Amino acid sequence: MDREIEATLGALRSRHLNGVFAETLEDATSKILALVPKDVVVGIGDSTTVRQLGVKEQLKKRGTRVLDGFDHKAVYAGIEDWKQRDELVRMSTMCDVFLTGTNVITQDGRLVNADGAGNRVAGMFWGHPTSIIVAGKNKIVKDLDEAFH
Repeated sequence: MDREIEATLGALRSRHLNGVFAETLEDATSKILALVPKDVVVGIGDSTTVRQLGVKEQLKKRGTRVLDGFDHKAVYAGIEDWKQRDELVRMSTMCDVFLTGTNVITQDGRLVNADGAGNRVAGMFWGHPTSIIVAGKNKIVKDLDEAFH
């Protein structure tokens, strides 16, 4: 683990956020699966990183109920599906575990997000006992100025 990641994890801990390091995509998926009990409901916030991990499929495969209003197969199927999608997005912010990505993490442990609908930010911090926020090293920046740049 390089110094930038180590420092960022320490800064997250100082803000009472438990940062976990994973060396590979497979390691990250394994650690996420270990954090999520099988019999809970997992809500998904729109996240390219989460999609790239394939963790949603792994959760479903083992029998965990997953709510994902951003499943692109269902999003464009018509107005009735849009209403169902909006309800699914609302439900996913109030489930047992919320799994999402973040736009940026500053080296002093701040999560920075621009969220079109607000569901991802709400899901990160309110409505359920556990949030898992996945981020690659590419999301780490020096400070808030760099984050907003």
